[in-house]
Amino acid sequence: MRKSADCKGYTLLEVMIVVAILGVVLIPVSVFFQEYVSRLSSEDLLTNHQLAKSVMEKVLASKEYIDRETTMTVDNKSFYVNTICEQFDNLLLVTVTSMRSKIEGKPVILKRYVYLDIES
Repeated sequence: MRKSADCKGYTLLEVMIVVAILGVVLIPVSVFFQEYVSRLSSEDLLTNHQLAKSVMEKVLASKEYIDRETTMTVDNKSFYVNTICEQFDNLLLVTVTSMRSKIEGKPVILKRYVYLDIES
């Protein structure tokens, strides 16, 4: 018969205590991390919207309706902005798309119709 001193390992009670301690420590950390990621995502979305709005205003004010692709840097972050102008008779559709990068991220798309006063 073996003595209890020869047995190596952890008892079920010790494992349950460790799991409980990890749960108490990791739950607040995971909540903090989720809020941090959410805040970063919402900041990028707000910056995307402001960039798209700014580019749309510049295009409409300058009346230079040409397609463009640009990269802008805001707070050391790079943003991709694409402007597309499509003409339909006397109407021009200006579409501005802004996103954090070409590969990933939620794009912000602004569209505006412009009436072109074309003289015959």
